[in-house]
Amino acid sequence: MPSTIVVANLVEALLEFFFYGVYAVLFITVLYLFRRRHGIPPKNTSAVWVLLGLLVQFLAITGHWINTFYQIIFAIGYHGGGPAATAWYLDLTRPSFVANIALLVTSHTVTDSIVLHRLYIIFPERRNVMIFPLACFVVQVVSAIGLVARSGTSKRGEDYLDLSNGWLTAKLIASILISTYSSAMIAYKVWRVRKALQGKLSQQISHGMRLTSLLAILVESAALQT
Repeated sequence: MPSTIVVANLVEALLEFFFYGVYAVLFITVLYLFRRRHGIPPKNTSAVWVLLGLLVQFLAITGHWINTFYQIIFAIGYHGGGPAATAWYLDLTRPSFVANIALLVTSHTVTDSIVLHRLYIIFPERRNVMIFPLACFVVQVVSAIGLVARSGTSKRGEDYLDLSNGWLTAKLIASILISTYSSAMIAYKVWRVRKALQGKLSQQISHGMRLTSLLAILVESAALQT
């Protein structure tokens, strides 16, 4: 009979499979709309960085998804899902555990860097807006490196919470602050533009912007935060 830890990881793998499917649909949609707007390869330098970021993000998330399924298949297929599988999952020195941590922090870091890039583009006249999120990003990068390094030097029998508590907490707080701050500033910018344009906004959208451009912005935002 499978242990509780194996069952929990099986549920995690199935949930990740579902959310990865949602992410894959969003990624394909973003890539299609990106190609319509900028072409591939894009001629705009800013668009090149966004495309590279999206591709790295996709590779990291895909790698994490594959590694998660490898672990559950190995635990059930090779170890039988019993005590041996539990012992294998609790062994934090296994390469698949370190790989999962590395892929996870990579996807988070790339996602936040793309969000910061969009914030930088939206506020070209106010560079001081970038000071706080950049400071948080530095904290996140340092915490991510520390978390991966600590995971790579873990010893058999160590507990995951004791292993990564400080680094993981700092990284998550920094990531949440970046996301919250950037979303609030972008919403503020949109509100300012709408207020300035007032009744002319709808006319400008209907004549000066294509529907695919608006949809691309919405889908890109959803994909980046998945």
